[in-house]
Amino acid sequence: MCTTAEIRYYFQSFFLQQGTSASYVKPNINCNLTTWGSGCEPGWSCSAAERIDLKNDIIDIPSRIDDCQPCCEGFFCPQGLTCMISKYVSYASYYFILV
Repeated sequence: MCTTAEIRYYFQSFFLQQGTSASYVKPNINCNLTTWGSGCEPGWSCSAAERIDLKNDIIDIPSRIDDCQPCCEGFFCPQGLTCMISKYVSYASYYFILV
């Protein structure tokens, strides 16, 4: 599951593109020019290096490069992030994470 930091990063990547036709997530700690594992590909996610409390609003994207697996049913795993976002939560509810 994505943390609030990862969801915030995902949506801010699109807002910062200011209407361009490109739709990609900016490079981050897990997916960048020097590190691009299978979890960075669309439809894949990875485990975090350490235990994460999803109830806390963390600021930094955690390291997720271990045990990469195909995305679970009911989630989507975008290219450039190594976590899963629920398909069943409306994007409007993510608004509160962004502000």
